[in-house]
Amino acid sequence: MAAVIAEIKKLSLGSVIRQGYLPIEQGRRLAEKLKLDLKFQPAEARLRAKTNRYFLTFKGDGTLSREEQETGIEKAIFEEYWLLTGGKRIEKVRFAIPYEGLTAEIDLYRDRDLITAEVECPNIETARKIKPLGKDITEDRRYKNRNLAR
Repeated sequence: MAAVIAEIKKLSLGSVIRQGYLPIEQGRRLAEKLKLDLKFQPAEARLRAKTNRYFLTFKGDGTLSREEQETGIEKAIFEEYWLLTGGKRIEKVRFAIPYEGLTAEIDLYRDRDLITAEVECPNIETARKIKPLGKDITEDRRYKNRNLAR
């Protein structure tokens, strides 16, 4: 498996994603600065850079289903706040493939031998019917990106 992952890492396909997790209070202060109206109580605040686009995302607690609010931000804001994510970062390459009439996002983590897949579903019923692409880690909080970040 490690050899396969090493070969995939050499490919230039997919989108490189850098994510960093802010302390939640710092994330709330940034939301206030940007005049964002958070519609729920966030459990995490994430910065993401993906192909020259930058995002601030808030997520609620949960596994199979949780609230999320994402907004695009300027590169300068991303760079300023990125410094606060030290020790809570991940880098991965994402591949999107069709799967059971939906899209599976396959993430290959660059700093470890790990590949995960996520399928965004329109509702809980659909999510419960989707056949896992491998070991089902939906309810295993160890595989949440904020817990994988280092």
